Amino acid sequence: MMAVRKFHRKERRVLPMPNLVQAQFPPPNGMSAVAKFYGKFSYNDLSGGNAVITDSFERDNIITLKNTGGTGLNLQMHRLVAPLFEVCLKDAMARCPKYKIRMLGGFNVRHMRHDPKMPLSIHSWGAAFDVNWDKNPMGSKLITDLPPEWVAAFTEQCWNWGGSWKGIFDAMHFQYAIGC
Repeated sequence: MMAVRKFHRKERRVLPMPNLVQAQFPPPNGMSAVAKFYGKFSYNDLSGGNAVITDSFERDNIITLKNTGGTGLNLQMHRLVAPLFEVCLKDAMARCPKYKIRMLGGFNVRHMRHDPKMPLSIHSWGAAFDVNWDKNPMGSKLITDLPPEWVAAFTEQCWNWGGSWKGIFDAMHFQYAIGC
């Protein structure tokens, strides 16, 4: 999203998008900060590294964004991070209008990598999303079709991109949390 400021009657100057994190909140750092900020919940483990929330967390905090960015796709996210996601997505789509979102996933209560021995994924709080996972897989090599400017629309606002991780890359994944 670019702010337009009028200087003279006919002259317009495009200014960069402000850092919305300063206006909203910085990403929580670490799993305990994630639980403290987004909310704690009770859950029961299911098979395959999945889980189910057993209290009112989902009802109280998870919202559905319908027709996200005009894609025809719905996305469930935490109510606190959804407005920042929408602004960043609008910016990403403006920067890279030819990039098409075909797959989009958010809130999903499960352990990281569906491994019950690992901590819960940030998806469990609705503070992460995955995009076009068929072209942006998890693996030891970075494989992505995401344009750098599309990624930058999120990372400039402090989203943590899995494509920048060390060891195992998760190019489909963005989360509004660090140190997890």
